[in-house]
Amino acid sequence: MAKGTKSAAPAPTSKTPKFYSYDGTDRSIDLPDGRTAIVGVTPRELPPAFWKAALRNGCGSTTQPSREQMRLPDAPAQADAFRRRAIIERAIADALAQEPEAPTPEFKDAVTLEGQINMQWLNQHVGFTVERSERDEAYRKVVAEAASDEEEGGQTADEHDTNSTGGGTDNDDA
Repeated sequence: MAKGTKSAAPAPTSKTPKFYSYDGTDRSIDLPDGRTAIVGVTPRELPPAFWKAALRNGCGSTTQPSREQMRLPDAPAQADAFRRRAIIERAIADALAQEPEAPTPEFKDAVTLEGQINMQWLNQHVGFTVERSERDEAYRKVVAEAASDEEEGGQTADEHDTNSTGGGTDNDDA
């Protein structure tokens, strides 16, 4: 070819992406200027103008990891509201279960002089930032559960003592 003439398009290399439909259906890739391309199961090359639109429309690329390889790990605890609440409640329950005079080193600074859970300790212990309202709500729930457990335990023991010491009223008639 002589200088000044247009050369042919560069030969495709292994780095040139080929696009395919993840779910096996034909995908219509439409550009604002009216150009359209169809992408199916068989990987095919597209002009660079179509690349972003193809990815947005549910197509995979041979130069990108597959969906299975891109699968993200489970949401971290701080992003899952139920796991987050359970972790905070467990930390507070563990802290309150410690002997106030001789806590283990892990729980040394967990409870303040006012009897509240230390926010800095809690944040460090659970591994994410806890809001004061979350701490207060979890604290109330843990204390209420502990009180109801003690109350249920006391009633059960009292009922058991009453029945065992009261004699067998059902057997007296026989």
